[in-house]
Amino acid sequence: MKRLTGNDKKKAKAKKSKVNRRTFPRIIMILILIAVVASVVFLSGIFNIKKIEVTINTENGQASGKNSKLNVGEIESLSGLTIGQNMFEKSKQEITTSIMKNSYVKSVNLKRKLNGNFEIVITEREPKYLINYAGSYIYIDRQGYILEVNPESLQVPIILGVTTDFTNLTNGTERKVFRLNDADLDKLSVVNNIMDISKNNDIEGIISRIDITDDRNYVVYLDSENKTVYLGDCSDLNTRILYMKAIVKQEAGNKGEIFINKSLDNNYVYFRAGV
Repeated sequence: MKRLTGNDKKKAKAKKSKVNRRTFPRIIMILILIAVVASVVFLSGIFNIKKIEVTINTENGQASGKNSKLNVGEIESLSGLTIGQNMFEKSKQEITTSIMKNSYVKSVNLKRKLNGNFEIVITEREPKYLINYAGSYIYIDRQGYILEVNPESLQVPIILGVTTDFTNLTNGTERKVFRLNDADLDKLSVVNNIMDISKNNDIEGIISRIDITDDRNYVVYLDSENKTVYLGDCSDLNTRILYMKAIVKQEAGNKGEIFINKSLDNNYVYFRAGV
């Protein structure tokens, strides 16, 4: 390896200095250009918000109807955006975080448009189940997110046997979005399957309560039919739901219990009349 002489070092140093003298003005020019662009963006008014467009959709992509828990005014307020404000003043992350304070908001999609419109598209969580709690009801969605505590009941199944600790649960849009614990979430996935298969068989409407206390024997209450159904561990669930549907039809008007919690052999699937 060739060693640099003193003269070589001087030449290298001079060359480096020359490069620095060329590069430094370019950096300054770039910084000035960035400052000019920033001034245009934030001070000229070209990018001021002329209109805030809010769209609220259900989880299946349809527009939310009269039962929506969200409204345009509330979303606009949570966003912190106002007409005339520069649309780049707040980051998308900042706006999204603020809107997500409402537990009914599942997702937020933001678009800044060149015509001055600021578009906010919301996907709304839907209450699918209730949990009895302190004389009221906890509303939860299919993913086990807690949406609110409300004394009003809904026409959705009540889930019994939940083990989640609700001691620190608070209400209001400023709270964190709480969720069921892992054990309850595992059982909730089974409950979702029960409801989905029941819907496919046009009998989901008669399910009023589901007890998840024992994952080896899920219990379904059909209050309008005066029947209790023991579904077992819900393996081969399609067949179990078909048995449930057939026996409910066969025993229409009769109060009692349906046992589908053992072998699916006909000898072990039966109806026992009650008082």
